[in-house]
Amino acid sequence: MALEGVIPKRELLAIIKRFIKDQNRGISVKLFAELCGINKEHLLDVFFYRIHPLTEYIQIRVSKGYKSWEKRSEEHTSEL
Repeated sequence: MALEGVIPKRELLAIIKRFIKDQNRGISVKLFAELCGINKEHLLDVFFYRIHPLTEYIQIRVSKGYKSWEKRSEEHTSEL
C-alpha cells in the first residue's frame, strides 16, 4: 500500500544514503535527524549502516523531513 506524499522505501533508502554521504548538503546529519524527529544514531543505523529495518513510522518521518529540507534548500538557492 502506497502512502500518499511519502517517498517509497527503496527510493528513500537510496536518497538518504546519498544525502548522508554528501559533504555539501547544507545541514548536519544531527540537525537533519532532529528535523525528522528521530535521533542521529537511529537515522544512520537505518539508512547508512542498514542495521535496523526501515519501518513505516521512520519512512513517514524521514520522507516529510527530507521534503521539508529540500523545499527550504530550494527557496534559499532561489534567493541567491
